[in-house]
Amino acid sequence: MKIIRFLLFIFAFVLFSCSKKDSVSDENLGKFNTEQNIIFLIDCSLSMQSIDFEPNRQMAVVNKLRDEIKQTTENQKIGIFSFSQNANLVCPLTNDKKTLDSALKSTTKEWLKLRPGTNFSDAISNATLLLKGKNGKKYIFIFSDGNIANLDQDLHNSLQTAIQDSITIHTISVNPKDFAMTPKTIDAHGNLIFEKTPSKKPDILFNSISKTTLGTFQWFSSENEIKNFSLQALLK
Repeated sequence: MKIIRFLLFIFAFVLFSCSKKDSVSDENLGKFNTEQNIIFLIDCSLSMQSIDFEPNRQMAVVNKLRDEIKQTTENQKIGIFSFSQNANLVCPLTNDKKTLDSALKSTTKEWLKLRPGTNFSDAISNATLLLKGKNGKKYIFIFSDGNIANLDQDLHNSLQTAIQDSITIHTISVNPKDFAMTPKTIDAHGNLIFEKTPSKKPDILFNSISKTTLGTFQWFSSENEIKNFSLQALLK
């Protein structure tokens, strides 16, 4: 009789353990199956070639993002735009890590192709268009050292579209805290010549873009801030 009771106890314990395991698995499955569509807007203007970050501002961002995509999951698709005065689709939404890595590396020469300037409204407008109609959560990450002169109508319209489509925009300013080493001219061999200038603080309007869309603002003022950046921490 004691043996039968013991066997029944073991059987009940096994059933309880399996039930609990399945419950946890279902919870994790739901978490990782939620579709997430993410756009990287990478400023490729001439100023992003400044060498106050190693090896320069743009490359410091790109190298960090190449590390971050290694941690992405199957449900996370990423698209990439380069932008300055105009935006260029470098990679459509995909979860293929090799494709994304190759696309990120290709952005390092985009400053030679794009028109001078920093047009946030055009970049955001192109990103929201790519995210339109997508299921799940939608995010835009802007990496730039630029400032916004004013909240013009085009930028206002782009932000309203993002709000209507439930797109969260995270803004990351790439500006050194103390001084900058920015491109001044190009020599006869096509090499950039740099000069030391006072650094500019992040623009208030740049910060307001993220607040308007329930995103966050971060300031990459040194290589340490770039090192501590976590994409997954912002994908809630």
